[in-house]
Amino acid sequence: MLVDRDEELARFDHLCGAVASGGGATVVVEGVAGIGKTALLMSVLARTAGRLEPLTARGGELEHELAFSIVRQLFEAPLSRRPVAELRVLFAEAAGLAAPVFGGLGTITGSPSPAPYGPSESNMGSVVHGLYWLCANLATRKPLRLIVDDVHWAD
Repeated sequence: MLVDRDEELARFDHLCGAVASGGGATVVVEGVAGIGKTALLMSVLARTAGRLEPLTARGGELEHELAFSIVRQLFEAPLSRRPVAELRVLFAEAAGLAAPVFGGLGTITGSPSPAPYGPSESNMGSVVHGLYWLCANLATRKPLRLIVDDVHWAD
């Protein structure tokens, strides 16, 4: 249970309602260590269960050094639960450019895929473009809620 967070939760409820209705929003939660940012985010996660597709990740020292670590945390579990036919649709066209981030998905999607987690610096822009379209494709099924705790540790 959160104490003295009614105003923040009301703001999140309003924004999540707008997202569930087809809108978009970005929220940055900042504050000193120990103030309850993670608890607030976990409360939002619980309050939006069922209405929004949950994509979550948490930054840490290891993620700072690993390219696309946060992206893999956000997408690998939800993608692994989907049937191959749906993955082919999700990674269709430009979204297929993101397949190298997820290693073995290249064979499923029909996209060429280098070694696992192998996007090179020369195609980084294409991979990011593909991730945009992967999000867009996922959002056509259910509105997305991406929560990244401790994002300052991301690559």
